[in-house]
Amino acid sequence: FETHDDVAARELYDEAVTAAGGLPDLWRRAVVRTSQTMVTYYATGDPVVGGRIADAAVRDARQSGSALARARAQAVQAEMAARAGQPRHAEAALHLAWHELGADTAGDPATGAFSAGHMRGFDGVCGIFLGEAETALRQLTQSAATLTAPRDSVQRAIVLTDCALATLHTQSAGAAEATAVQLH
Repeated sequence: FETHDDVAARELYDEAVTAAGGLPDLWRRAVVRTSQTMVTYYATGDPVVGGRIADAAVRDARQSGSALARARAQAVQAEMAARAGQPRHAEAALHLAWHELGADTAGDPATGAFSAGHMRGFDGVCGIFLGEAETALRQLTQSAATLTAPRDSVQRAIVLTDCALATLHTQSAGAAEATAVQLH
């Protein structure tokens, strides 16, 4: 995200995927691929291209010993599907992600990589693209309220930006002004 060079970032993620693939449990590669999905999506603007990487993350996560990595991969897959205008796929992936979060995650190797707070953010961003802006705004607000740890600062900023987008999508009176205030 922080190279400000899309080509270099994508090359670095390709290297990271290769390196993580050599580790004994594929949860790390799944987590790398989830970030790679978003970098690729923002570099290309194409949710189908991002979706292919998210699908690979889900495949890796299913072979891993981490429910949290599986939940994160499913959530990213849901976002790509929602952005691509595939509501049924998005809703199914969200359901699977919540199912994974309901598992016993004590001792999960990816502890700290994903939480219910993160998941509410994915519910919200998907809601924006699925035409459920008011619900999305509530979910994103809940997500932002839980993402308070220093490690969560980047994710919290993303969620707060999505809150502004959800506000705009409500198309209520004063939504544009409220969005500007939120972004400021």
